[in-house]
Amino acid sequence: GRYTFTGLTASTQYTLGVRAVCGEGNYSDWTVTTVTTEAHPCYAPTAVTATNPTFDGATIAWTVGEEGQSNFELHITAAGVDTLFATTSNPVTVTGLPSATAYTVTVRAICGEGDYSEWSTPANFSTATCQMVEGVRASATTATTATITWTANGSSSYEVAYGITGTSRENCRRLTANTNSITINGLTEATTYDVYVRSVCSEGVTSDWSDV
Repeated sequence: GRYTFTGLTASTQYTLGVRAVCGEGNYSDWTVTTVTTEAHPCYAPTAVTATNPTFDGATIAWTVGEEGQSNFELHITAAGVDTLFATTSNPVTVTGLPSATAYTVTVRAICGEGDYSEWSTPANFSTATCQMVEGVRASATTATTATITWTANGSSSYEVAYGITGTSRENCRRLTANTNSITINGLTEATTYDVYVRSVCSEGVTSDWSDV
């Protein structure tokens, strides 16, 4: 004979018994055995996408491998970058990555302590490039001031460094401009200065400095 038990719990040991019914109220002894159900598979996420890339991240989304999955791990890699973090959000917005870099991201489900799915098929994305400033020039000078302009490139703000010619850029004074123009005050008359400008694309994300 054969009988299939259903509705059991995964990874659980059960005692099962069989006895013969020889007549009304007349039974054989039980023949007993134990079985352990298999572990429930932890199914991997599928259809991973990386959209809306920014200067320091992107939005990652995926299809859960099984209804009810709510804990996941993301693995993001690039040259010199290897980031692993857990999340309960889907989609999730990733930030804090270097700009102008190509990345690969995979996702796996966390089904319990030490119980992980396989990694998903990877998705690729690239963070945006923070454009270098061009066209820097001194449009007007006086004995103690200079107005510096440059070509606007859509950056949220700009950083200006200036110092007497020969001063290293690291030792230059710094100013912040919200437009593509700034007036520097308090200069020394009849003195030559060097000035550099760079784009500030988002918090912590800047371009290379312009030529002097």
